[in-house]
Amino acid sequence: VYEYPNWQLPGTIWYHDHALGITRLNVYMGLAGFWLIRDDHEQSLGLPSGEYEVPLAVQDRSFNPDGSLHYPATWQDMFLGDTILVNGKAWPYLEVDRGKYRFRLLNGSGSRTYTFGLDSGAPFTQIGAEGGLLPAPVQVFQITMGPGERADVIVDFEPYAPGTEILLTN
Repeated sequence: VYEYPNWQLPGTIWYHDHALGITRLNVYMGLAGFWLIRDDHEQSLGLPSGEYEVPLAVQDRSFNPDGSLHYPATWQDMFLGDTILVNGKAWPYLEVDRGKYRFRLLNGSGSRTYTFGLDSGAPFTQIGAEGGLLPAPVQVFQITMGPGERADVIVDFEPYAPGTEILLTN
């Protein structure tokens, strides 16, 4: 039995293997996940929750012709995969209802920096980062995230007609 008291403020935390000398390989192989910390104050804010709160782990990978993961055999300062995965899936999609969604974005790539935006030109309302909730929401049109960084954002799909396609771009 393990107990983690989580005495820190609420936020989007993530875990990954830290084995000495092979952390980059283990993270690349997929051993990573979300650890969402909440408290009474955050829950009193009326933020989207349940099916309207979606964690998005964005990672780059490369694949061999047989579908197995490709990684350089020799040490490199940086490695950029040629395929972007979200929650382990290439070219994922999410059907949404009209209304607000909370997306917990994680840049789980080893070297790649992303600049996320919506192709509709709509803003994100950023409410948090890796340190937890921001002092006040901030409206932004792009979010640049380096490896390991997190962003907690609200996107409002209410203005869109059913069937509208909106892409999260980099």
